[in-house]
Amino acid sequence: MILAQLVLLEIVVRYRHDPSPLTLYSDIRDSFSTDDDDELIEDDGYAGHERSAPRRCLSSVWAWGHYLDYINFLLGFTTLVAVLYLLLGRFPAFVEILGFLSLGIESTLPVPQCLSNFRRKSTHGFSLLVLGSWVSEACSPSLLFVSEE
Repeated sequence: MILAQLVLLEIVVRYRHDPSPLTLYSDIRDSFSTDDDDELIEDDGYAGHERSAPRRCLSSVWAWGHYLDYINFLLGFTTLVAVLYLLLGRFPAFVEILGFLSLGIESTLPVPQCLSNFRRKSTHGFSLLVLGSWVSEACSPSLLFVSEE
């Protein structure tokens, strides 16, 4: 599973699109025929405004340009977690915190898709298979926990 995700990550990095607002909504803008395209570009809320440092930092967290940057981060993160686990694995509180963090991160996976759907005011193109996988992934740990008790 991890190898499949790394292959998918490589494909995404290789065929990345330009995430600027002008290209994300270019098909929407093309559907409105106006004579003043320049006005439309200036009124998008980004022209002439410099984003604040925290927003720039947050927007570039996973926006590295090369696949090797992602691999280096994953190797460093895995090494850090492994060392922490070797040092603190005998403490039940550490193991519980680690499990809590991993389930918390996994439970927020649908949030970007939900925000995108909310901004577009549409779920067009959203797969029911993805929704079903999210629900099954969310229910699986709970069912396992209940069945073990």
